Formats: sequence, C-alpha cells, structure tokens
Amino acid sequence: MSTQQPGHLIEIRVESRRNMEYELEQAVRTLRERAEQIKDRGILVTRRSPQDFTIELHPDVPYGLTKELQNW
Repeated sequence: MSTQQPGHLIEIRVESRRNMEYELEQAVRTLRERAEQIKDRGILVTRRSPQDFTIELHPDVPYGLTKELQNW
C-alpha cells in the first residue's frame, strides 16, 4: 500500500478514444513536473476500466520512469 501526498494522484475518465491520448499525456506531463521537484518516485499509469485511469507518483517506480499497469 502506498500513501499519497496531495497532488500526487490524478484520476481521469476519457469520453472517447480520440481524447484518451491527449488527456493521459497532459496528466503525465503534470506529474512529471512534480516528480522533478521531489526526485524520489516515478509515474504509474493504471487503467482501471476502458475509460478510467489513475496517474500517480508512485514510490515503487524509480524516478525518471513511467510504467503502465492494466487493472481490470
């Protein structure tokens, strides 16, 4: 279990496949900026359903990396 700091987690629901890439890219970009400030964790993108995603700074992902997980 990981504990989240404020601003370390973004949840998105995509309305269409066309918007999915854009919204994910924006969320990753936002968290990458935050990761550069703390430099102790990377980004984990988890797909929770066909349209639901969480993007988070996660302590199990090394700084500078982005990993993807499908959890549905």
